[in-house]
Amino acid sequence: MKSSSKFAQRLLKGLMRQRQWLPFAAIILIGLLTIGALFILFHKQRLEAELSTTGSDMRLLAEYRDSTLLAPNRTLEHQLALRVHLLRSRPTPYRGSHTFIDSLGLWEPATFVRYSRSELSALGKRQTALFSRIEAVDTAQTVLFLSALFLSILLIPLLLLYLRTLRQRLHLLEKLEESEARYREIIEHMPDLIQSVDAEGRFVYVNRYWRRVMGYTDEDLQRLRIWDILRPDQLPKCQSLFEQVFQEQVLLGVETVFITKHGQEIYVSGNVTVRPDPITGKPVTRALFRDVTAQRQQLQLLQYQEALANTTSRIAQQLLTSLSPETLAPSILEQLGETLNTDALYLVALPGDVPQPIAVWTRDVEKASLVAATFEQPCWDLLRPLWERLKAIAIVEAVSEELLSLSSATEANTPNPLLARGTQALLWVPFVRQGQLWGFIGTEDWKQPRFWNPTERTALESVAASLLFTFDRIHAYRELQRFAEDLLQARNMLEAYAEELRRANEELQERNAEKDRIMSIVSHDLRSPLSGIRGLAEILQTEEALDPSTVQEFARLIYEASEYLLNLVNDLLEVARLEQGRIQLQLTETDLCALARSTFRFMEGVARSKNIQLVLECPDSPVVALVDAPKISQVLNNLLSNAIKFTPSGGTVTVRLQPRLENGEVEIHVIDTGIGIPQELLPHLFEKFGPHQRPGTAGERGTGLGMPIIKNFVELHGGTIQVSSTVGIGSHFTIRLPYRCTAETAPSASSSQSTSIPVPPS
Repeated sequence: MKSSSKFAQRLLKGLMRQRQWLPFAAIILIGLLTIGALFILFHKQRLEAELSTTGSDMRLLAEYRDSTLLAPNRTLEHQLALRVHLLRSRPTPYRGSHTFIDSLGLWEPATFVRYSRSELSALGKRQTALFSRIEAVDTAQTVLFLSALFLSILLIPLLLLYLRTLRQRLHLLEKLEESEARYREIIEHMPDLIQSVDAEGRFVYVNRYWRRVMGYTDEDLQRLRIWDILRPDQLPKCQSLFEQVFQEQVLLGVETVFITKHGQEIYVSGNVTVRPDPITGKPVTRALFRDVTAQRQQLQLLQYQEALANTTSRIAQQLLTSLSPETLAPSILEQLGETLNTDALYLVALPGDVPQPIAVWTRDVEKASLVAATFEQPCWDLLRPLWERLKAIAIVEAVSEELLSLSSATEANTPNPLLARGTQALLWVPFVRQGQLWGFIGTEDWKQPRFWNPTERTALESVAASLLFTFDRIHAYRELQRFAEDLLQARNMLEAYAEELRRANEELQERNAEKDRIMSIVSHDLRSPLSGIRGLAEILQTEEALDPSTVQEFARLIYEASEYLLNLVNDLLEVARLEQGRIQLQLTETDLCALARSTFRFMEGVARSKNIQLVLECPDSPVVALVDAPKISQVLNNLLSNAIKFTPSGGTVTVRLQPRLENGEVEIHVIDTGIGIPQELLPHLFEKFGPHQRPGTAGERGTGLGMPIIKNFVELHGGTIQVSSTVGIGSHFTIRLPYRCTAETAPSASSSQSTSIPVPPS
């Protein structure tokens, strides 16, 4: 009993874990069972009432029947009284024959007694049926009540387990809400821009720091989209990244630029992921961005300082290598002005305190004359306060307010040249030579008041020092330049010579390795036929040579071995000439169809010996191209030889020529129904002595050099060769050559039909 109760308890727990709706289903089932039991009880009461009424009707019918038997003369009175009783108001209708009721008062005593007996028999059967139905209803009512009782007893532990589970879930939910509140509080107070955006770009969530930095309210976010806060130049990149993150679910290291509500640019960097929204279930982005504006500004400042340093270094290098600093000065000022992002730069010498501009650069070329007029009288006298500070060997810096005060102190008929060109900020850096003021370099900003930072001042001072040093040491620089150029040239020559030696050494090593490999293969390929020839020659010296058939067979074998050796030597010589670049094409206008037919005639005997059909498909008109006929003939010969070699008896080898006038090329297709080439050997097909070497279908052997020669000849013509093959089906080689033909030799549209020239097997 204990084990069964424990099992039931474990079963209930398991059901509760898997089906949280089970208690509610049990309650509903109990309710339905109770309602069914009540309905059955009501139905039983109706059946019992009908049974009681039927019994009363039977007793009354029996009494009136007996009364009729005792007093036949009162039959009519008894029948009418019985009819009134049966038709009176009653809880259930009369279950006998209505014909019997309608005929009461019309029968004779004997007839009435007979029909009464029949009616009593029918009512008796109805009463028996009612007894059976009441018993069935009692049984169903008992089953329903017992089932409801069992379920009620079973529901108690279920409800207890459910309440305990519900209490645990509520506790976990409270913990989860507390954790979520802590997490949300952390997110809200994190010094990062955290946002969530749906697939249409609408904001789902932003944290407090995001709202504070970006300046948008919750009302603004309802109508705002992610594209509205991006700098316009960032839109294409961010739209592409937006689509990418919904595909890849995560993006790391995203960098972009946000625009706040007040128009401020914020550079951000962070990561973006895509997760389903916990409420809607739709995918939304979750992004955490860090404001890197300060770091970017620092980086920009470092880059600006580095650019200034590079520019000053480059200027110093240019001055160092220049023989005429006066002619180089405008270029120097332009480089420095572009780096400083200023509007004007000028280099002025002061011999005898008289300004003499050496070079002037302005971003607006039309204002160059206004800058040059500054150093002429009487404009120069108007700038005496600045000039006095410059004479004291001090850096002169002024902004629009000070320049305006200079204008108010001057005569009304002499305009201030600085204000005339819209100068907002000015910086002059003096040149000091042997303790005396030699001149100065000046820069101006015409867009806005500007405070020059120490780096910019240092850059101008560095340029000024470089210029002065150049002017003072020009001759020494020239000597140094020549010496440096000589050293540089010598070093470059040494490096070039060393590089040439290194390449030559590498090429020599590669050639030696290739030579060793080829010699190893060739020695093996030469040794086998030579050994065979030697063995046959030794046999010919014995008595077996007396047999003419044996001599003829040995002569055939010696011829085949020598033919193989000759082909191998010829291919080796051809490969050597190709690698040494000693192959020169002799281009002539050649009919490729005629060339193919010539090759077919040459290969016809070999094809007939293997019972292979050769098919040539050419246009009706000649296909004339500018090619080296012997080289292309050798290409076709090698391809046909290979196709025949690897095609079994009864196969077909097809050569098809197709001019492609729209592409300016002609295609040569060589198709066979041979044994095919395995896919793993195709990448090595054009290698010398590659792993693709195999005997033919009749045991034919090759040198392993035919395919490399084919590829080199085709590429020498500026063409390409491709191959596709399926084992057991055949191979398909496609050669594409430039179709350099004249108008007279070009095939016309009317000659586009191809014809087949079969070479039937013998």
